[in-house]
Amino acid sequence: MDVISLSLKLVVLIAVGFVIKKLKVLPQGFEKALTRILLDVSLPAIIIQTFISDDAVLSGGDVGLLILVSIGVLLLGFIVGHVLCLIRGRSAPGKVDRLSIIVTNFTFFGVPVVETLYGNAGLLFFTIYSIPVRIVYYMMTPLLLVGKGGGVKETLKNIFSAPVVAVFIGAAIYFSGLKLPAFISGAISSLGATATPLGLILCGATLTELDFKELIRRPFVLLTVAVRLMAMPAAVLGLCLLLKIPTDAARCAVVYCALPVASMIPTYVVRYMPDETESQVSGSLLVLISTLLCVVTIPFWATVLARFYG
Repeated sequence: MDVISLSLKLVVLIAVGFVIKKLKVLPQGFEKALTRILLDVSLPAIIIQTFISDDAVLSGGDVGLLILVSIGVLLLGFIVGHVLCLIRGRSAPGKVDRLSIIVTNFTFFGVPVVETLYGNAGLLFFTIYSIPVRIVYYMMTPLLLVGKGGGVKETLKNIFSAPVVAVFIGAAIYFSGLKLPAFISGAISSLGATATPLGLILCGATLTELDFKELIRRPFVLLTVAVRLMAMPAAVLGLCLLLKIPTDAARCAVVYCALPVASMIPTYVVRYMPDETESQVSGSLLVLISTLLCVVTIPFWATVLARFYG
């Protein structure tokens, strides 16, 4: 898919979610229900589909490299995010900025984008790449925001969520050489096909609850978004070229960094910083602005990647 088509697709699907929520076409609690469908049905299905498709080609070396590159990008994100946090005097909003640099919207936005750009083969690599991200996201978010972890039971439940379990199921099928009956693989494929439209529609629906006018009093948000969408992808691309990282791993790393701020960050801020109104507003603005701008920046980075990696 060319970058113009990708950009238009992102705009249309996000707009659909925004409009149906704004017009109250769907009932109260729609986003919560759709989130559960995506996490428990659509995303696990598309993950398994990537392992059983004819395009699936993965070795143990690929897995190891993807994990190492992912960890390296997370460490770089922590360093850059911590610098922003220090600039803001280790304030609560600064801690939100730090988390926003480390973790992107790799599930609801990342999966549709990678599947659109690189198909099942690319999504297979991105699925493996995302494993360390999921662990850090669910385990470290409370620590990064308030300096203390969440409950062990809750953390383990989040880490071993349906998409993660689907990775192990898909890997078992792939490496065992098991061939699923056509009707089962067909059903999995059909369910997985819903992940892209539903994920982007959900992103659009969440934008209706955010107040763009608050940005005027918080210009620092624009700096954080610029680092998130432009500086981080540029830095990671430069490192990948310098270290001669293979094409598939480099694509995963750069696209991951080019994604908008994780949509669940405002929810975590409300939960762990209930008295920090400024942090809650900042988190919401980071999601809003980065999601809107990535409609332009993601096609840009897709073009840059095509220039260097074909």
